[in-house]
Amino acid sequence: MALRVLLAVVWAVLGVLSSWIEGTGARRPEPGIAEVPDVRRPLPGPSARDPIVQVSEGKPCEDACIGTAFVVDDHGHWLTARHVLTGCRQIAIVTGPHCGIRAVEIAQHPRADVVLLESDPAAPPLARGARALVAGQDGFHLGYPQGDPGDVHGELMGRVNVRGRHAGEPGMLWAEIERDPDNDLPLGGLSGGPVLDADGGVVGMAIAASPRRGRVTSAAPESLDELLAQAGLALPALAPGGERTAVGRSNYAAVGRDLRQRLSVAKVVCWHQETASRRGR
Repeated sequence: MALRVLLAVVWAVLGVLSSWIEGTGARRPEPGIAEVPDVRRPLPGPSARDPIVQVSEGKPCEDACIGTAFVVDDHGHWLTARHVLTGCRQIAIVTGPHCGIRAVEIAQHPRADVVLLESDPAAPPLARGARALVAGQDGFHLGYPQGDPGDVHGELMGRVNVRGRHAGEPGMLWAEIERDPDNDLPLGGLSGGPVLDADGGVVGMAIAASPRRGRVTSAAPESLDELLAQAGLALPALAPGGERTAVGRSNYAAVGRDLRQRLSVAKVVCWHQETASRRGR
């Protein structure tokens, strides 16, 4: 009897010691679960070896085309998509119901779907994204799909070569996660709108979307920088540690509304005839 009591005490002591050792030592992973660090590496620059994305020319606008533009400085300069302005007789930045300011095209990228406009000074500019691009990061596409306010939340898939409207240009491909408002309408009219990162900095410009909901193609940030440099301009930089507008899934639509209200992001209209119809491109 005494022997059984002694053995029970020994086993109890060993159990306490074992628990104490496991609690103070390194915890082992559960069987079958590998601990993989979440490390996202910056994407390399544009390359001729990047996958090819083919975009269609689209149907010509009968009397007017609608797109999106955004402000790049305090002197009335805007960026938008080149294909939106094809064949224009007159260009206007819409500032309110039935009113706008006249704009003129002053420069275009030789190989990319990007143009620079000039108008009367209108609104505070956006800033250039400061972080390196990484696959899987969030991107927020702001603008006027179908001529109405709307925004798209996407995830960066990687760099691509965009072909169809030009011989080829560097671009970025985004997988659509959600949109506001939530619908399945084509995204024509979003072209020319900025793509913002989580800091609110510009990391691209929408130029095409798949016929079915799912993919958005943007001009590469390098193309925007090159066109602005050609004109002696540059997007303001996001200062390290400075004030930034955090953008995420919970507030990207509110950020889009704010930027449209202050006209940093605006609707651009290209008239082919005297009367304009509401048709996005």
